Amino acid sequence: MTKLLFAFLTSFSWCLARSPKFVMYGIADGLYILTYYLIGYRKKVVFENLQKAFPEKDKKERKQIAKRFYKHLADIIVEDIAMFRMSAKRIKKFVTFHNIDFLDEEKYANRDFITALGHYGNWEFMVTLPLFYPMKIVSVYKPLSNKFFDKEVRVMRERFGGDTTPMQHTLRTALSLHKAPERFCMGLISDQRPLKSHSKFWLPFLNQETAILPGPDKIARKIDAVVTFANIQKTKRGQYDIFIEILTEHPNELPEDEISKMHTKRLEEIIREKPEYWLWSHKRWKFKKEECI
Repeated sequence: MTKLLFAFLTSFSWCLARSPKFVMYGIADGLYILTYYLIGYRKKVVFENLQKAFPEKDKKERKQIAKRFYKHLADIIVEDIAMFRMSAKRIKKFVTFHNIDFLDEEKYANRDFITALGHYGNWEFMVTLPLFYPMKIVSVYKPLSNKFFDKEVRVMRERFGGDTTPMQHTLRTALSLHKAPERFCMGLISDQRPLKSHSKFWLPFLNQETAILPGPDKIARKIDAVVTFANIQKTKRGQYDIFIEILTEHPNELPEDEISKMHTKRLEEIIREKPEYWLWSHKRWKFKKEECI
């Protein structure tokens, strides 16, 4: 049964990767109806998160955001399944990178980059950077328990010229690559929930005290990397514009935790502008600060 499921998913991914956009997003429309109206996937989590983040909005406004979020969630599920088998030529019809000309500047010739990004837009498209600029990109990921899906995700993130590294090896990988002659860009999802035992640093984020992963700040200081933020904007269905914004060129000149404050603030600004494109189904505030002291 499991082998049949994997065979179906592989075939489905192959078909999606070659389907016209109207077919892809027709399937996404059906998935939206299924997840929002029929299954009600994590509806309680979504509405609780929206209420806490936007207490100033009324129930009707939050419901509208929720429905737009579920439509977007269906889009990115279909897009990500297609990405497993999508050609580089077709990928470029979905995503465009902006603000990357600075990578050619002489002052960055021997610098590595740490890029913070959130679960916003379709963050998986960040791994396509090597299609637009000749630089190794390293994706940090949490290994999946299912070996088939774990392998598929790693292959998808590496097929355009990148590498992957498990979360527990992030610093070790950065230090090793920093010694190599080739420049690299390490992408770190900055809005993941830390383990309860690792929740030592807290910042206000979307109207709540939020545990923040210190990775981008600590790793950038260790290798003196340029710190950037990936602003992934969905301009229309099936089109994402990724803007790479420089946060600091000299991380060790900033106060401790300042980088964490910078990328957290920037992500919140983007979410407040278009909240439907953030991952509201994520149990980001599963525990409170007083529970971790």
